[in-house]
Amino acid sequence: MQNVTAKVIPLDRIGADAVGGKAAQLAQLARLGLRVPEGFVIVGAAQGNLPAELDEYSDRLGGAVAVRSSALGEDGAEASFAGQFETVLAVEGAPAIRKAVERCLTSAASARAQAYRDEMRAQTNGSMAVVVQRMVDASTAGVIFTVDPVTGQRDRVVINAVRGLGEALVGGYRTPDHFVVSREGSVLERELHGERGSVEESRLGELLEGALKAEAGLGYPLDLEWAIGRDNRVYWLQARPITTLDLPGPDELDDAIDPAWQLTWHNIAEWMPGAMTPLSWSVVGPSYIFGMNELFVRAGIARELVESVPLLLVVHGHVFINMSNFYLLGSQMFGMDKDSSDLTLTGHVLPEATLPPSAPALQRLSHTLRYFSLVPAGRKRLDAFIARYSSFRVEPSEDLAEHYRRLQSALDLINESAAVHVHTSMMAIALLGLFQRIFSKGGPPSAKSQAAVAALLAGAKAHAAGAAASSIGVADALNDLGALIAAEPAVAEHFVRMPGEEALQWLRSPSSGCVGKAFESFLTLHGHRCIRELELRERDWQEDPLPMVHSLQLVVAAPRATQTGWAREANEALAELSWGARRLVQWLLPTAQASVVVRERSKSFRVWFARQVKRGYVAFAERLVAEGRLPDADLVFFFTHEELGRLAQGPDRALVRRGEHRRRLHPRKMAVEFPYVCQGKPIPLTAAQGQAEGNGDSMQGTPLSRGVAVGPARVARSLAEAAAMQPGEILVTPFTDVGWTPYFSRAAGLATEVGSVLSHGAVVAREYGLPAVAGFPGLTRRVKTGDMLRVDGNSGQLRRMTSGPGQ
Repeated sequence: MQNVTAKVIPLDRIGADAVGGKAAQLAQLARLGLRVPEGFVIVGAAQGNLPAELDEYSDRLGGAVAVRSSALGEDGAEASFAGQFETVLAVEGAPAIRKAVERCLTSAASARAQAYRDEMRAQTNGSMAVVVQRMVDASTAGVIFTVDPVTGQRDRVVINAVRGLGEALVGGYRTPDHFVVSREGSVLERELHGERGSVEESRLGELLEGALKAEAGLGYPLDLEWAIGRDNRVYWLQARPITTLDLPGPDELDDAIDPAWQLTWHNIAEWMPGAMTPLSWSVVGPSYIFGMNELFVRAGIARELVESVPLLLVVHGHVFINMSNFYLLGSQMFGMDKDSSDLTLTGHVLPEATLPPSAPALQRLSHTLRYFSLVPAGRKRLDAFIARYSSFRVEPSEDLAEHYRRLQSALDLINESAAVHVHTSMMAIALLGLFQRIFSKGGPPSAKSQAAVAALLAGAKAHAAGAAASSIGVADALNDLGALIAAEPAVAEHFVRMPGEEALQWLRSPSSGCVGKAFESFLTLHGHRCIRELELRERDWQEDPLPMVHSLQLVVAAPRATQTGWAREANEALAELSWGARRLVQWLLPTAQASVVVRERSKSFRVWFARQVKRGYVAFAERLVAEGRLPDADLVFFFTHEELGRLAQGPDRALVRRGEHRRRLHPRKMAVEFPYVCQGKPIPLTAAQGQAEGNGDSMQGTPLSRGVAVGPARVARSLAEAAAMQPGEILVTPFTDVGWTPYFSRAAGLATEVGSVLSHGAVVAREYGLPAVAGFPGLTRRVKTGDMLRVDGNSGQLRRMTSGPGQ
């Protein structure tokens, strides 16, 4: 568009002008009769040379607008330029619009855009048109694919929807409601997230009609963005060709699985619920396998045997533990029969499975003795590892190949951190197993025996140094910080009512005094923690303190004392034992409680170490972006470590396209659910199967923390849903980890789909004295917010007393 006078063209008057892909597609949608937000496109402009009439057109639009690039070749079939150029949302006023347009124009000449252009061999000279449109105040937004983008089936239309603006959906950060409809309008599949759908199903036909009309008019399958405004009308925001029909589906990175293997997501779902990104799995997954394998090899079992059946497997990004691995290793040792392995890892005896023959007795005895000889050295090994690597970081390099070599070296240390964590967990697991056998008198654990062990393990921080650096320390530090603020009632009242950003600014301002210093100390010690903390894409509290600020406001508003009655409950449990058994447990109890804290401290440092490696990958990604090999740094999480090595060697157009496709699929993978136990390869549950998973009002699970609580349910599958929690409610979640700790201060009780007496959430629940039970697969579908629940942490029973509104 050189030597062309800069001008403004309303979208409904676009003719033969070269306006770029985005603007041209919008104009075509409007000509087809679809409702497109009012706007205009700027053509022929350059930085510092905008059309004279721009302010006039901006004033005509009024209100908030979106300013987006519309480069030649953008949103085309060959080169989308996704993420290469600027998009500025919620811009108001002519001066701000001019600045936003300048930003878009500048991005056309960036080094990364030019490198991307060269690599994609895009037929464009870098000229840029800019679209300015009135923003839709959306109640619901989403995307619609006129062909199934995963399977390529042309008789299925896929609709994804979220409440509010669609940016979180497009970026892959929010799990959408998902519908599959036939081209005739029948709903074939639905997956809803939240208490009610984000879009009324009566509107699906309207969306389908508009999308098929656009497809017919443009002549090819489309990916369209849409929004339903507060005026209840559908607006069409963008259209692009579907260019991923030749790309692999969500099973692309699935492991090969023997039909004879028995798999479960229990236990694994405690530390990695949902789907992992490819980078996280390739970095964290192998480290757990390494740590467990190293343990059994050190116990004398042949490496070839240990590695012959994989321990962890991934399907649709979800991680499964292969119980057949433990059954094989159990055949080489005493005390690791099938039932013991099942109970240790899941709290339940799993269905029958094909078991390998046992090794000769002397061989099993040798392995068992060597295994237990390793146990006492765990804490010393942890102390040495922390001392050696407490200042670790991946030093960035301007040379991509060198930076990648440093990341490769870091993987060896990630493996070692996992081996240390496995080693330090051995004492707690061994003593837990012993206590279970004592209280169940040699039989299978009962709810009563499990509750007794939970009572014994409560108050663990009183018996171990290093508790402050563990998961237990998060709860204590947060309570202490809340108490500092609450000491001044006027300050506390103002603090709990501040918007999050304002509260964060106050905490980091000089006026916050000792509170601000304590807050920074908290982040220094615990800032590496967050929900799903071994998923590298998740932002920890150092990267994004706002979730922690909100949690602190909850603590100040509803403080909760930590547990003080654990000693009485432990004595009550001990009183039921014989004299000899009681003396043995009393002698071992301080060691058992200390081992729980050591295990938690080990987990905390493992997470801290993984977060340092994550920062190394982010720096690597930023370098790739600067050189035009990636469109944005977030995309780094959608490649395996090995694939990033290819990008370090040079641009790879096909690989980048594949990563973008994986990111688009990620919300779907996060929403997939599987049966609790699977024989052979896990098959995702359909929505109907998920809803049918039990309807009883009385459910038996595993007691985690003693006590009884009655209250209305608060079903929360994410922290965002937990934010609405009120004091006195029963928190019902798929799992808990350290990231959920702040919400324990408001809860009257806790019930989770997965969990064990040694899970991190259980440890904190006991310190709070929060009645807690676990082991209810599908619970967040079976219970609704508002249901009146009775949580019995003494027996493991969960009872629904009444149904909530609308049931």
